[in-house]
Amino acid sequence: MGGSRNTFKGRFRHAGMRNRWGWKVSGEYQRAHDFETIQTFFNADRSASVTDDPDFDANALRGGVGLFYYPDDQSRLSFGAGAARYNWVYLVNTGRFQTADWVYQYQQVTYTSSGLHLNIYRTADDTGDSYLLHTRAQNRLAGVPPEEAQQRARWIGKSSLWGANGRCNFDVPSLKNTHFSVGADFR
Repeated sequence: MGGSRNTFKGRFRHAGMRNRWGWKVSGEYQRAHDFETIQTFFNADRSASVTDDPDFDANALRGGVGLFYYPDDQSRLSFGAGAARYNWVYLVNTGRFQTADWVYQYQQVTYTSSGLHLNIYRTADDTGDSYLLHTRAQNRLAGVPPEEAQQRARWIGKSSLWGANGRCNFDVPSLKNTHFSVGADFR
Protein backbone atom coordinates (compact mmCIF):
# COMPACT_ATOMS: atom_id res chain seq x y z
CA MET A 1 0.00 0.00 0.00
CA GLY A 2 1.31 3.45 -0.75
CA GLY A 3 0.25 7.04 -1.05
CA SER A 4 1.17 10.67 -0.75
CA ARG A 5 3.71 11.99 1.75
CA ASN A 6 6.04 9.08 0.92
CA THR A 7 3.59 6.63 2.50
CA PHE A 8 4.34 2.93 2.24
CA LYS A 9 2.85 0.01 4.18
CA GLY A 10 3.73 -3.61 3.69
CA ARG A 11 2.56 -6.70 5.59
CA PHE A 12 3.03 -10.42 5.40
CA ARG A 13 1.57 -13.34 7.27
CA HIS A 14 2.09 -17.04 6.92
CA ALA A 15 0.35 -19.70 9.00
CA GLY A 16 -0.02 -23.42 8.67
CA MET A 17 -0.55 -26.78 10.35
CA ARG A 18 1.01 -30.18 10.05
CA ASN A 19 -0.31 -33.05 12.17
CA ARG A 20 -0.67 -31.61 15.69
CA TRP A 21 1.70 -28.67 15.11
CA GLY A 22 0.77 -25.18 13.98
CA TRP A 23 2.76 -22.03 13.30
CA LYS A 24 2.41 -18.45 12.22
CA VAL A 25 4.84 -15.72 11.24
CA SER A 26 3.86 -12.12 10.58
CA GLY A 27 5.56 -8.81 9.94
CA GLU A 28 4.76 -5.25 9.01
CA TYR A 29 6.66 -2.16 7.95
CA GLN A 30 5.23 1.29 7.47
CA ARG A 31 6.69 4.70 6.75
CA ALA A 32 5.48 8.16 5.87
CA HIS A 33 6.59 11.76 6.01
CA ASP A 34 4.25 13.10 8.68
CA PHE A 35 2.48 16.47 8.51
CA GLU A 36 4.96 19.18 9.43
CA THR A 37 3.89 21.27 12.36
CA ILE A 38 6.74 23.16 13.94
CA GLN A 39 6.29 24.85 17.28
CA THR A 40 8.19 27.96 18.34
CA PHE A 41 9.20 28.51 21.96
CA PHE A 42 10.16 31.90 23.44
CA ASN A 43 12.06 32.95 26.53
CA ALA A 44 10.28 35.02 29.22
CA ASP A 45 10.81 38.45 27.62
CA ARG A 46 10.34 37.03 24.07
CA SER A 47 13.78 38.30 23.04
CA ALA A 48 14.86 34.84 21.88
CA SER A 49 13.08 31.92 20.27
CA VAL A 50 13.80 28.38 19.14
CA THR A 51 11.77 25.85 17.15
CA ASP A 52 11.31 22.24 18.24
CA ASP A 53 12.40 20.90 14.79
CA PRO A 54 11.11 17.29 14.94
CA ASP A 55 12.04 14.50 12.54
CA PHE A 56 8.87 14.03 10.49
CA ASP A 57 10.07 10.84 8.76
CA ALA A 58 8.00 8.30 10.66
CA ASN A 59 8.41 4.52 10.49
CA ALA A 60 7.41 1.40 12.37
CA LEU A 61 8.61 -2.18 12.08
CA ARG A 62 6.67 -5.01 13.79
CA GLY A 63 6.89 -8.78 13.72
CA GLY A 64 5.90 -11.90 15.58
CA VAL A 65 6.08 -15.68 15.58
CA GLY A 66 3.90 -18.36 17.14
CA LEU A 67 4.31 -22.10 17.57
CA PHE A 68 1.36 -24.26 18.63
CA TYR A 69 1.05 -27.89 19.70
CA TYR A 70 -2.31 -29.66 20.09
CA PRO A 71 -1.83 -32.78 22.30
CA ASP A 72 -5.52 -33.66 21.87
CA ASP A 73 -8.72 -32.09 20.53
CA GLN A 74 -9.37 -30.04 23.71
CA SER A 75 -5.95 -28.65 24.62
CA ARG A 76 -3.22 -26.45 23.21
CA LEU A 77 0.33 -25.50 24.19
CA SER A 78 1.62 -22.34 22.51
CA PHE A 79 4.65 -20.09 22.40
CA GLY A 80 4.56 -16.59 20.97
CA ALA A 81 7.10 -13.80 20.67
CA GLY A 82 7.29 -10.49 18.90
CA ALA A 83 8.85 -7.06 18.78
CA ALA A 84 8.23 -3.60 17.39
CA ARG A 85 10.43 -0.55 16.76
CA TYR A 86 8.99 2.97 16.38
CA ASN A 87 10.34 6.30 15.11
CA TRP A 88 7.84 9.18 14.94
CA VAL A 89 6.45 12.27 16.63
CA TYR A 90 4.03 11.29 19.36
CA LEU A 91 1.76 13.34 21.60
CA VAL A 92 2.02 12.92 25.40
CA ASN A 93 0.28 14.86 28.17
CA THR A 94 3.17 17.35 28.50
CA GLY A 95 3.75 18.03 24.80
CA ARG A 96 5.26 16.35 21.77
CA PHE A 97 7.66 13.50 21.99
CA GLN A 98 10.21 12.34 19.39
CA THR A 99 10.37 8.56 19.53
CA ALA A 100 13.74 7.37 18.25
CA ASP A 101 14.29 3.60 18.12
CA TRP A 102 11.72 2.85 20.83
CA VAL A 103 11.56 -0.95 21.05
CA TYR A 104 8.79 -3.06 22.57
CA GLN A 105 8.90 -6.85 22.85
CA TYR A 106 6.93 -9.75 24.32
CA GLN A 107 7.22 -13.50 24.93
CA GLN A 108 4.42 -15.81 26.07
CA VAL A 109 3.85 -19.49 26.84
CA THR A 110 0.25 -20.68 27.27
CA TYR A 111 -1.43 -24.00 28.01
CA THR A 112 -5.19 -24.29 27.58
CA SER A 113 -7.52 -27.24 28.03
CA SER A 114 -11.24 -27.63 28.76
CA GLY A 115 -10.76 -27.00 32.48
CA LEU A 116 -7.40 -25.27 32.77
CA HIS A 117 -5.68 -22.15 31.48
CA LEU A 118 -2.04 -21.34 32.36
CA ASN A 119 -0.15 -18.36 30.97
CA ILE A 120 3.40 -17.08 31.58
CA TYR A 121 4.52 -13.92 29.83
CA ARG A 122 7.12 -11.17 29.69
CA THR A 123 6.85 -7.71 28.16
CA ALA A 124 9.67 -5.20 27.90
CA ASP A 125 10.40 -1.86 26.34
CA ASP A 126 13.40 0.39 25.77
CA THR A 127 12.84 4.03 24.90
CA GLY A 128 16.02 4.16 22.79
CA ASP A 129 17.10 7.74 22.01
CA SER A 130 13.62 9.26 22.44
CA TYR A 131 13.23 12.76 23.88
CA LEU A 132 10.69 15.46 24.74
CA LEU A 133 10.69 18.15 22.07
CA HIS A 134 9.51 20.99 24.33
CA THR A 135 12.14 20.16 26.98
CA ARG A 136 14.87 20.20 24.33
CA ALA A 137 13.61 23.61 23.12
CA GLN A 138 13.57 25.00 26.67
CA ASN A 139 17.12 23.76 27.24
CA ARG A 140 18.25 25.49 24.04
CA LEU A 141 16.56 28.73 25.15
CA ALA A 142 18.57 28.48 28.37
CA GLY A 143 21.78 28.49 26.30
CA VAL A 144 22.50 24.76 26.34
CA PRO A 145 24.22 23.56 23.11
CA PRO A 146 21.89 21.58 20.78
CA GLU A 147 23.33 18.07 21.35
CA GLU A 148 23.44 18.52 25.13
CA ALA A 149 19.93 20.04 25.11
CA GLN A 150 18.64 16.91 23.38
CA GLN A 151 20.55 14.62 25.78
CA ARG A 152 19.04 16.45 28.76
CA ALA A 153 15.55 16.02 27.25
CA ARG A 154 15.91 12.25 26.78
CA TRP A 155 13.11 10.04 27.98
CA ILE A 156 15.23 7.26 29.39
CA GLY A 157 13.37 4.12 30.23
CA LYS A 158 13.88 0.40 30.19
CA SER A 159 11.31 -1.86 31.72
CA SER A 160 10.49 -5.52 31.94
CA LEU A 161 7.41 -7.17 33.40
CA TRP A 162 7.05 -10.87 34.12
CA GLY A 163 3.62 -12.25 34.80
CA ALA A 164 1.70 -15.46 35.15
CA ASN A 165 -1.94 -16.31 35.50
CA GLY A 166 -3.95 -19.44 35.81
CA ARG A 167 -7.59 -20.40 35.88
CA CYS A 168 -9.33 -23.66 36.69
CA ASN A 169 -12.92 -24.25 35.55
CA PHE A 170 -15.09 -26.90 37.17
CA ASP A 171 -18.69 -27.98 37.68
CA VAL A 172 -20.37 -29.05 40.90
CA PRO A 173 -22.66 -32.01 40.01
CA SER A 174 -25.08 -31.35 42.91
CA LEU A 175 -25.66 -27.79 41.60
CA LYS A 176 -27.18 -28.26 38.16
CA ASN A 177 -25.82 -26.01 35.40
CA THR A 178 -23.45 -24.21 37.80
CA HIS A 179 -19.92 -23.56 36.63
CA PHE A 180 -17.06 -22.17 38.72
CA SER A 181 -13.78 -20.55 37.75
CA VAL A 182 -10.96 -20.03 40.22
CA GLY A 183 -7.85 -18.18 39.18
CA ALA A 184 -4.82 -16.20 40.22
CA ASP A 185 -2.67 -13.55 38.59
CA PHE A 186 0.96 -12.81 39.55
CA ARG A 187 3.21 -10.00 38.33
